[in-house]
Amino acid sequence: MDITILHPEFMTQLLEMRISGYWSSPRILLNGVQVKRTGGEYAVTNDAGHEVSVRLNSSVFNMLPQLLIEGQEIRIRTDAGWTQFAGWKKSIPVQWGNLAMQSFLSAARTKKLNKTVQG
Repeated sequence: MDITILHPEFMTQLLEMRISGYWSSPRILLNGVQVKRTGGEYAVTNDAGHEVSVRLNSSVFNMLPQLLIEGQEIRIRTDAGWTQFAGWKKSIPVQWGNLAMQSFLSAARTKKLNKTVQG
């Protein structure tokens, strides 16, 4: 999903952020073309023709990364509703870990119960 970034330095250009997928990291697009990342930052040309650094700080638990333009945090609001916070793909390992822990505890309780009944 691409999110349009509204910023005063990019009023005549289309600056977008592509949300990370399961196998890919978040990306920056300028006028529909993916910008190459160098050293953790994206060098983007603003409306005045100056290069501006854009940084995306992503987290495993947050589907929307933190966006920094020249060190200034940009708040992102989308019309995706509750689905933007779902992050189903990234929560699968957590769900598996939770299932494994529940199975382990259930097996331990069952073993303890069998000992008390037999003994």
